[in-house]
Amino acid sequence: MDSFFFKQNKLFSKKQLPLHKTVAMLRLLKFLSTEKNINAPLKSAVFIALFCVFGLNAFGQCSVDVGPATTYGCVGGSVTLTATLTNPPASPTYSWTGPGGFTSNSASITISNLNVSNAGTYTVSVSGCTNSPITDNLTLVVLENFTITQNNITLCPGQNSINFNPTISGNNSVTPVYSWTGPNSFNSALANPVISSATSTNAGAYNVTATLGQCSVSDAANVLVLNNLNVSASSNGPLCVGQNLNLSSSVTGNSGQSVNYSWTGPNGYTSSLANPTISNVSSAQNGTYTVTVTLSGCTDTEQIPVIVNSNPTTPTFTIPAIGCPQVSIPISGFTPVTGLTYVWNATNSGPNVNGGNTSTPTLNFNTGGNFSYTVTATNPTTGCSSTSVSDAINITSVDVFNPDISYSGTQNYLAPAELYAGVYTYDVCNVTVTGSIQLSIVNITSTNNNNTTYTFSWGTGTPLNNFTNATQSPVLGNNPFTITASYLGCTVSE
Repeated sequence: MDSFFFKQNKLFSKKQLPLHKTVAMLRLLKFLSTEKNINAPLKSAVFIALFCVFGLNAFGQCSVDVGPATTYGCVGGSVTLTATLTNPPASPTYSWTGPGGFTSNSASITISNLNVSNAGTYTVSVSGCTNSPITDNLTLVVLENFTITQNNITLCPGQNSINFNPTISGNNSVTPVYSWTGPNSFNSALANPVISSATSTNAGAYNVTATLGQCSVSDAANVLVLNNLNVSASSNGPLCVGQNLNLSSSVTGNSGQSVNYSWTGPNGYTSSLANPTISNVSSAQNGTYTVTVTLSGCTDTEQIPVIVNSNPTTPTFTIPAIGCPQVSIPISGFTPVTGLTYVWNATNSGPNVNGGNTSTPTLNFNTGGNFSYTVTATNPTTGCSSTSVSDAINITSVDVFNPDISYSGTQNYLAPAELYAGVYTYDVCNVTVTGSIQLSIVNITSTNNNNTTYTFSWGTGTPLNNFTNATQSPVLGNNPFTITASYLGCTVSE
């Protein structure tokens, strides 16, 4: 059966009757009008039914429709307006008029590069029908700033619903038609769709399109589903005062996305670095440090304690400005603290300090030179230490280089010197117990040779000063012979 519609309070069929049906209908109407055996009310009912079924099409009338009363277009876009005829004649003619003197003779018109001057009422008039002219019109609204915005969404651990909430503007308070697409074949025609019980398979890019008439705008948003977001923190503590504090953090579960860091701590400390450093810490930096990571509204926090230990009191001491070799030199002003350990440090290969952890340390030098010393106090429990300032001593250079010693006589001779237990030893052979030998000592040298004086002694005899020949009566066995050098009040013996 044919379908029908009302327009302007008139009934029209959407199809034109074929010729044979039109002829059949006319014959039926003629029969009803001439048949006298059918009463008038029945004739009227049948006539009305035929009119409702076949409408005015049977009489060659038509109608025109341009669509909804209002349509929309976007600035810079285009719209197409089409006049649709019902029961069209063989050669209908069209006449369009619109804003700004617009005219056209086409059934379908397209207006490109829209601007606000194109907005207004468009009317089409059609000729060629038995009921011509027939007209229809619509209003074109040109949207200047029609936009849709959907922000990215992050589903934090513990959340399970994705709620889309786009922002529409420039739509003149008219509700557009929505179209959503996304992962897992997601689609929706709702303005604010919701995905419940979301999992990581729902993560990805979503697209939304809002349409008003022939104006469409779109936006895309990324959905990140975090199953977990965990931050861990560490430091290089415990520390000593004066050291650098290195804070470290690492994040898991962020799916490769960048996170924001926020550190807080004692003494008003803040930092936005992932791994900040605090230089030259003091006891004020002792306490708890907190790091918070944030990713699109999702957060996780971790705390770590940092201990800053005090350093021991810096030790002090005094060494004499000058000194002699082979003499015990006291170190004064040193007071060790119970529980601390002390390590002395010397320059120029200076000798170790004797009694370095006592209140009476000493030094003993074998050679001359300039030497500097420091002492470091360490707390073995914390490992923290303090080092004293340096103090220096000049040791006078007094020494004896090996002299040439020769023997004078006929029955005895002097064997070459040999080193026994650190002492140069000369063997005198063929000497009777009551005999004597004469020694010649020459080429005695020292670092300060011109200003050095020498003394000599044989065994326990009286020292002899600055001689070159000495007659001695040795005894069988060991006969010590000592050379002593003196310079600036310092002496050494060999």
